[in-house]
Amino acid sequence: MDFKISVFLNQLEKKFIDYLFRFISWNCFLVPFLAILALTAFFFDKDFGQRVFLSVALAVVFHFFFDQLVLKNLMTKFFPARKRPYLAYPEKIRPFGKKSQDSSFPSNHMAGTLSVLTIFLYYYNGWWPAIACFAFLMAFARVRNGMHYPSDVLAGAALGICWAMLGIYLTNHFLI
Repeated sequence: MDFKISVFLNQLEKKFIDYLFRFISWNCFLVPFLAILALTAFFFDKDFGQRVFLSVALAVVFHFFFDQLVLKNLMTKFFPARKRPYLAYPEKIRPFGKKSQDSSFPSNHMAGTLSVLTIFLYYYNGWWPAIACFAFLMAFARVRNGMHYPSDVLAGAALGICWAMLGIYLTNHFLI
């Protein structure tokens, strides 16, 4: 089913979708966008700004350490890396955007995005429609672009939510 969903979404022929999802997945957009969100909270929200910023910083550190270093680098020394869909099935799936070569599992884009957006959802729950929309677009983009299977995206989302909750917990109980 993972494969069938990946092929279906990848083969949608819409030029606007291609440009939109390439842009959303582009690290030169995504990283500054999420950083600007955290900095905006820090400088303009007198009630929660410091907590939001510190929670985001902790969640991002956990995400990069565990997801990138442990899962994508160390674990692939002991277990085979999951090939990205466009590499595993080049005759069925076309890549859009940057052609990453590392393990498909889990989606770092989704984990990083959800680690930040979950914190914003926790502190600013009125923003949930925009947060849910952006999270859905990112998930859709990663599968559509041929970079991940839906299970990679779900695993990345779950990890991102865990890092966010850990960042929130540590900030609220030990740091501020």
